[in-house]
Amino acid sequence: MRIIIEELGGSRIIRLPEDVLKNCKAGDQIQIKALNCALLIKADQDSIRSDWTAQMQNKGRKRLENLLIEESSIFDMDDWEW
Repeated sequence: MRIIIEELGGSRIIRLPEDVLKNCKAGDQIQIKALNCALLIKADQDSIRSDWTAQMQNKGRKRLENLLIEESSIFDMDDWEW
C-alpha cells in the first residue's frame, strides 16, 4: 500500500485507512518503530487489552447467574413441613 506523507504545521503525518487499523485491532494508540529504513507500525498492546477487565467481570457475573437457584421450587411446598 502506498500512502502519501502529508505536512501539518511543523509535523509530517501518515493517514492510515480505517480497515487497516481494524485489521490489526488498533485502538486510539499505536506503536511506531524505525527498523532498517522501514517503519514498523503495530497496535499498542495496552489498547488491545483495555477492555479485558470489563469482559472478565461480565464473564464471571454470567457464570454466577447460571449457578443461582430460583427462590422457590415446587419440591419445597410438597416435601417440607413448616
